[in-house]
Order: sequence, then C-alpha cells, then structure tokens
Amino acid sequence: MLSTHLNLFTATTFLLTHFTAAQTPYTSNILATFDDLSSTPMAVYNSLSWPGLSLTNLTSSTLVPDSPNNAASFSPDSSTLQLQPGTTVDYPSSTVDAFDLRSFYYGCGAARSGDGSVVGATVNCTITVKGHVEVGGNKTVVQQSFGYGGGVAGKQQGMARADLRDEFVGLRNVEWFVSGKKGVVAFLDTVAYTVYGK
Repeated sequence: MLSTHLNLFTATTFLLTHFTAAQTPYTSNILATFDDLSSTPMAVYNSLSWPGLSLTNLTSSTLVPDSPNNAASFSPDSSTLQLQPGTTVDYPSSTVDAFDLRSFYYGCGAARSGDGSVVGATVNCTITVKGHVEVGGNKTVVQQSFGYGGGVAGKQQGMARADLRDEFVGLRNVEWFVSGKKGVVAFLDTVAYTVYGK
C-alpha cells in the first residue's frame, strides 16, 4: 500500500513538474551573430525564422562584419530570393509568442556575383526595418530607416550600428528592405533581440 502511494506521488510530481515547465512562458535575450551557421538559405536560427535571407561569409570582403566572419544578407536584385526578407516568430513548432528588436549592425556592398556571395566595394544604401505588432487583434506597423555610407573602393570598412526605437516591441515579424544602386547587397550582423515564449 505504501509502495502504491509512493509511486502515485512520484508520478504526480513528475507530471506536474513537466506540465508546469512546458506551460511556463520564458524570456531570453539573444545576440544573433550567424557565426555558428554553415549553410544557406537560413531557416530557424536562435528562436526565430529568417525567410528570404542568406548566409554570407565575409572573410575576404571589403565589408568587415561586427562579429567575424558570417553575416545575413539580402538584396532586391537577387534572383535567388523568392521571399520578402524578414524575421518572424511564425513557423512550425515555434515556441515564441513575440520578440523585441533592439539593435543590429549593417552595411552594404556591391555584389560581384549574382547571389551576392562575393562582395566588392562597400556602397551607400538605406536599410529600412518594418515591424508588425499584433495586440488583442489590433495590428500596428512601426518603421525605421538607417543610412550607410560606402567607402573607398578596395579599402575595408566596418558595419554601422542601428538602435531601434522603443516601438519595436511585441513583434510578430519584421521585414527588411534595402535601397541603393543596382546590385546592392545588404548585410546584417549581431542582431540583438529578446524573445518571449508562449
């Protein structure tokens, strides 16, 4: 009889512990540097999905990444892109409800190959981030743009830091846009964000 009660107690404790842990929302601060990735296109990475972005190694580039050597890249002219470049919590098996985007490093280069995998000189560009917030069925869009000044051909140049306004919180997804000369490729590195579990 005592053995039955102990087994029942153990089983109940196990179920309560695991059920409670699975149902407890979590918060996690993340720095996405892309340096621990080795394949492209990018899929789910550090709790978020990155559709329309590719992984680029910038080892021999004139653009110096914030965190060597990989960066996420996208271009409006790339024939390999079939999705709007973005970052989202919406993917199968996602445990993330929303995220706050705080900052990122960015730069632009002229592509020397069609997919932007080889980067020539750094070039002027504007990166625009458009965030989509949904609270209680109400949808809001927040937007912020950042300019990047290209350097001298053949000279290395670092990325610039972008700090997002406080409105970039509770996001379901963001879209990334770049404008500049034809053939411009945008690069993102060290993306800082906080995820909130379901």
